[in-house]
Amino acid sequence: MTMLTAPADSGEAAASRRRRPAMTWLVWRQHRGEALAAVLVIALLAVVVTPNALHLYDVTAQLTANGCLGSSPAACAASAICCLTRL
Repeated sequence: MTMLTAPADSGEAAASRRRRPAMTWLVWRQHRGEALAAVLVIALLAVVVTPNALHLYDVTAQLTANGCLGSSPAACAASAICCLTRL
């Protein structure tokens, strides 16, 4: 459509476009507490999980170095007990 044949905007449509930034701000004001809480929960979860993950990575590396992974359970029971008692 050209400019001459395009339908004119109604007053309501123009007013709706002007309200959008205000509505975006209103939605942000209403939900910023939840967004902050979600970020804090994820950060706390990362703080709790990271040391455990690093320890399990270390245990896996020790068991692999001792030849336990992939062998019979009886062959590496002592090494596994030694590593897992530090959990």
